[in-house]
Amino acid sequence: MNTTTSLYILSGIMLAAAFLLGIWFGVRPLASRSVGSVGIEDAGTASSQQTDACQFRSRLNGVCVSSEDETHPDVVLVMIENHFESWPQSGLSDASIVYEAPTEGNITRFLAVYPLGVAVHKAGPVRSARPYFLSWALEYGKPLYFHVGGSNDALGKIRNQGNITDVDEFFRAQYFWRSRDRLAPHNTYTSSTLWESAAHANSRAADAALGDAGVWQFTSALSEAEREIYPDAGKITVSFAPPTYEAVWMYASSTGAYERQQMKKSHRDEDGRLIRAETVAVMHVKSRVLDDVGRLSIETIGKGTGVVFRDGQAITGEWRKMGETDRTRWYDNDGNEIAFKPGHIWIEVVPQTGGVSFESRYHPLPPPSQGGDSE
Repeated sequence: MNTTTSLYILSGIMLAAAFLLGIWFGVRPLASRSVGSVGIEDAGTASSQQTDACQFRSRLNGVCVSSEDETHPDVVLVMIENHFESWPQSGLSDASIVYEAPTEGNITRFLAVYPLGVAVHKAGPVRSARPYFLSWALEYGKPLYFHVGGSNDALGKIRNQGNITDVDEFFRAQYFWRSRDRLAPHNTYTSSTLWESAAHANSRAADAALGDAGVWQFTSALSEAEREIYPDAGKITVSFAPPTYEAVWMYASSTGAYERQQMKKSHRDEDGRLIRAETVAVMHVKSRVLDDVGRLSIETIGKGTGVVFRDGQAITGEWRKMGETDRTRWYDNDGNEIAFKPGHIWIEVVPQTGGVSFESRYHPLPPPSQGGDSE
């Protein structure tokens, strides 16, 4: 065999190998996607596929969990303040669900819901209870409820209803600490280590209220038909007492979540983590001032207009809660229950003195400064 013939044979072998490799690598990415291996550009689509394929889904916020036991977690609820002297807070980005509602002077306060078993290094500043927050707390079976005192109505409700395990810093100080780098009353904190200890001491378990009948519906993505019907909502503005107490949510298509702002700056925890929500649900409520201090009565039972924001779009309709322990739910204008997107959920409770608006287009903020932009 001469040299020329050998070269032709060698070239043929190399071309055949290249052809086979091309087929292999051309098919391989499609096979990888089918079992959930993704690159950055496929993350959004694959995330939806994985969520839809959940064998076990948390009844709390719809995320995938690894076992049946994790689908109905016991929960702890913590009152966290939003007075400007409390900024930046700690632990809000860890909460599965957060309710934001006004207190005196339309300064908002948060009811943060955490599943037991999830590590939270620091949560707070912890503040006092109000009766309408307890109405939502009763939707979670028999939760631990962390707070520092409260209005007379709230404390009376805790004593009389029997389901909530009361963890008040005034009487159970061992489950809290006072930070030395802040002035009272903006310096009380707790953590998952402390509330796990409280749960063990009280031997309380979540009630069946978080069974199938007590949970929200979840879908990983809106359908194409839904995307054509619902208006775009790239920016949501929730006004309580602007400009200080005005929440702005900006949709980030890269993550499929809304990013929260306060005072025109990214809202971040003390450790720098950005606060995000896959679902922002608004409930318009009626409120009235009770006394000279400015304490409020807020109607949580009944129904009212509502909006659910998810996937950068707005679904209008109404919210309904027909009994004290019933789950608050949202329905579209045709009467169908609105499904939330699995992940972090924020519920904005807006009285007639506040307002909500949304826009389809927005300009994202520049990157935050290194010094922390919530101070």
